[in-house]
Amino acid sequence: MSRLIELKGITKGYDGETVLNGIDLYIRDKEFVTLLGPSGCGKTTTLRLIGGFESPDEGTILFDGQDITDLPPHKRQVNTIFQRYALFPHLNVYENIAFALRMKRVPVEGEDGEAEGKVRTRKLTREEIDERVQRMLALVSLKGFEKRNVTSLSGGQQQRVAIARSLINEPRVLLLDEPLAALDLKLRKDMQKELKDIQKATNITFIYVTHDQEEALSMSDTVVVMQNGIIQQIGTPTDIYNEPKNAFVADFIGESNIVDGFMPCDYTVKLNGLTFPCVDGGFAPGEPVDVVIRPEDIDIVTPDKSRLRGTITACTFKGVHYEYIVDVSGFKWMIQSTDFVETGSVIGLSIDPDAFHIMHKSEFSGMFGDYSTFSDEMDELSNPIPEDGEDEEDGDGE
Repeated sequence: MSRLIELKGITKGYDGETVLNGIDLYIRDKEFVTLLGPSGCGKTTTLRLIGGFESPDEGTILFDGQDITDLPPHKRQVNTIFQRYALFPHLNVYENIAFALRMKRVPVEGEDGEAEGKVRTRKLTREEIDERVQRMLALVSLKGFEKRNVTSLSGGQQQRVAIARSLINEPRVLLLDEPLAALDLKLRKDMQKELKDIQKATNITFIYVTHDQEEALSMSDTVVVMQNGIIQQIGTPTDIYNEPKNAFVADFIGESNIVDGFMPCDYTVKLNGLTFPCVDGGFAPGEPVDVVIRPEDIDIVTPDKSRLRGTITACTFKGVHYEYIVDVSGFKWMIQSTDFVETGSVIGLSIDPDAFHIMHKSEFSGMFGDYSTFSDEMDELSNPIPEDGEDEEDGDGE
């Protein structure tokens, strides 16, 4: 796939505070790309720059090889779905979707006015509008809802109307700013699949903004992880999850135990005073490293079968597995297992060589990976979402 959008050296600030710090990013045609990160990381600002709603302080934005840095939004081949769908409450479903087409003008076929610098245009016919609206209704599974008032629809149905209205003008790119944030959990999961199916069916480039890791992993071709106005990592969902570049990415994408260690030599890591075989190399002998072990990659065994031991301090039933917090020499690990073990039990931790992921030390080292204060409630508080589903900064610092 060719590069459709390129951001080169983009810097943006508000009130003297840098929100984007010299980012470089390209997005391929027909790709589903997710900008992922916590509130204030710069993801919504990036989206708004692509849409033309903001201008960079420095840098260049290219679209299909053409410089669009100063091009206004209405002249870009881009449509946007915001957190609030901004539907017209006085119009029914059909008219909400058809609205853009009633404003649209197309060149008159068979006439060439380019020599005089003018091209004759016309409005779309009623039949042309109806054909497109019916096609969009079928695409978003709203056949039969044409005459319904949008205020009578559920959140998921309103979102489908917003998607149809954005796609009906056949943009090259659709920008989606946390469109699922206001929906309940089950509906969010359903809509994740529908959005991916719509993107595949239309072959339109989707650029999606979210702080929800599950959304990013389940829908995206490419995930762009952002923090502090900088792109921390770009990759497929599998790469981002299995091969995080630093402690921030490892912690933000799923649960991770991140412990201090060092590499005596290639394919050997030492942590908690114990040496383990691993599959990573290329580090300097004796180099301090961050060691990531995912909770699902640790097996609970009897203490006599492992040199790495700990005491279970908490157990939470998650439906398909148990989630344990385990004290290992004062550092709290998380383990996910289908086996039940009583709280207070001493256990052994069995870890295969390919379950150790070794990372160079970074500015995020020592900030993540210890579950001493972990609980579901604390996890929610660490990523607060306002009740209206919008980020607190309303785009300025996103």
